[in-house]
Amino acid sequence: SSFSAPSVPKLIDGIDHAPKKPVPKPEHVPVKKVDDKLAKPAPQDFKSSAFEERLKQEIQFREGKIHFTSDVGSTSEYDSEHPEDKVSVGKEHPRITQTLKNFRLIEGSDVTFVCKVTGKPRPKIAWYKNGVRMKRSGRCDMKYTHDGYCTLKIRLAIPEDAGHYTVLAVNSTGRDTCSAELYVDSVGTIDATSFVEPETLERMLKRDQDKINQSAGGGGVFEKASKPAFQVIPENQEARDGQTVRFDCLVTGRPYPEISWYKNEIEMRSDDYHKVVVNENGIHSLIILSATRQDHGQYRCVARNKAGEAVFFVTLNVMERQEIHPPHFVERLQNYNAKENQTVTLTCTAVGCPLPMMSWQKDARMLSSKDYDISTENGRSTLTIKNATPADSAWFQCSAVNVAGSALTRARLNVIGNLL
Repeated sequence: SSFSAPSVPKLIDGIDHAPKKPVPKPEHVPVKKVDDKLAKPAPQDFKSSAFEERLKQEIQFREGKIHFTSDVGSTSEYDSEHPEDKVSVGKEHPRITQTLKNFRLIEGSDVTFVCKVTGKPRPKIAWYKNGVRMKRSGRCDMKYTHDGYCTLKIRLAIPEDAGHYTVLAVNSTGRDTCSAELYVDSVGTIDATSFVEPETLERMLKRDQDKINQSAGGGGVFEKASKPAFQVIPENQEARDGQTVRFDCLVTGRPYPEISWYKNEIEMRSDDYHKVVVNENGIHSLIILSATRQDHGQYRCVARNKAGEAVFFVTLNVMERQEIHPPHFVERLQNYNAKENQTVTLTCTAVGCPLPMMSWQKDARMLSSKDYDISTENGRSTLTIKNATPADSAWFQCSAVNVAGSALTRARLNVIGNLL
């Protein structure tokens, strides 16, 4: 999604700060300190458990009359994505075997809800927020893989995205639901009224100077000059490539100190991507718009007046944006012939970014650790069958899935019985 550029007020740094070229800027500039209060996850009268129960009891679901579509402009429901889904042996009640997890994040981050669904025929999926059916949008994407993984991804989350999220799985035999909560911590904003116009700053400085120059004969008290002292200094920060960063500080001293920011011993000036500002509360800020690796490093802030100076250092670590890659198998399953009572080990390895989740199926039926000994670590997954019998002969399949896609590998296991 894109941001519209707000009008830019005059900034105070004593330098000509007219931009060299138009640069898009976000409507909201995140500040360092996050609000203590959490965004409310949903209206207080909304109960996800009650909504789930209502979904299960709705007449239209009991009678199988819910409508699902799969065109691009549809809601979050999906038709079967694979031809073999249309042919199912037996019937199974829909079950959400991997449930949704609650999330808490900072405004502007991405979040992906993931769950896993089983059932025959293949269940249809619908997503709800605070009881309202969700639709696809530019920031909201929904996927449903052949292996039963359902994902709901929300990009650049805003406080209004906080709430209760429910997934519904339904087929002709029944339905299952699951809910989770999303909390979005809002960050402060900078608006046009928070900047000091040059005339205002001049009056502020003149007022301080008048207090210093008051004479004893006029009933005033002469105030001695005092060295600058920082009352508030920023913490070191980490930021993703392209994120906005803000360092704030508060200083005292008489006469009122001048503030300068430096990086690599070069004084920072306001330009298209950096803003040196002060607001009416006396908070000085260095704002970095769309941080890059060139902004990575240590910054020095100096406050000076005729009585002396004060300094602090702060570090910005800019992390490169992580690339996303769908899974693929670098070690695939191989057909295997075994004798009865032999121990059989099937192994495969998948890579992807982020690291994919792994699952196993036997003749298209989902397996769990109760069925066989399954272990997975760092993309390498192993299925072990102890004392194999002819009943274990089947097609075994391992699936890997992440937010970017999915992959699978399969092989045939034949267990030959002992001859009497």
